[in-house]
Amino acid sequence: MYEALFKWLKETTGYSTIAVGTEVDFAHSKSTSDAAIKPGAQKAGFTIVADEGWKLTDTDFSAQVSKMKAANPDVVALASHPFTTCGFLKEAARQGFRPKLVIFLTSTITEETVRGCGRELEGGIGPTSFAPINKKAREVSLTVADKYNGFIDLHSAGTYENIILLKQVIEKAGIDGRPDTVLQDRRKIRDALSQLTEFDGLLGKIRFRTDQPREVDKPWLVVEFKGGKFQPKWIPPEYQAAILTD
Repeated sequence: MYEALFKWLKETTGYSTIAVGTEVDFAHSKSTSDAAIKPGAQKAGFTIVADEGWKLTDTDFSAQVSKMKAANPDVVALASHPFTTCGFLKEAARQGFRPKLVIFLTSTITEETVRGCGRELEGGIGPTSFAPINKKAREVSLTVADKYNGFIDLHSAGTYENIILLKQVIEKAGIDGRPDTVLQDRRKIRDALSQLTEFDGLLGKIRFRTDQPREVDKPWLVVEFKGGKFQPKWIPPEYQAAILTD
């Protein structure tokens, strides 16, 4: 996703420099920064002019923001989760640091971040396979936030989609669910799953890949936080017909 995102940015803007901020003690953040964001940006032709780090529980980002501000990048890419993303953005606003664009980590595109720093999110973008951009996705996101005081992102959205798929398979396969039918029920579920080629996800059809077992082709897009909500900003051509939006 990040490679395609940076390629699109390079082709459609005059941006050329980037600063990267990373939660260095969180495996997902660090690996995404090192294996996706930085190489993706460099491959597209961006020059990394600042590379700052912090920890998942940090609350002071003054030094990192100051160094990035001095480097004056066109773009800031954050490999951080909601809590430190909001902390960083609020400190950037305090210091008057205004890059032309901020790119968020996939896991930051959640209702949790919106409630933590909605004002500072405005204008930022990020790639994701989940965002509340249609009625169903919005309903799920708000239910999790309001009823359970939690949040849904591309990771938990995938779990939700898998559980709903399994529920549908169980219902259609005629599972008895008794102690004496456990073996038969397992076989029915396996057989039903083996016959599936696609199923409905929150953003569109998810298709099982025949060339790579255990993998799927799942639609994704770049969203922008605008007017207090995440909205589609750019959909890769191969998913333009698949993505469901209002």
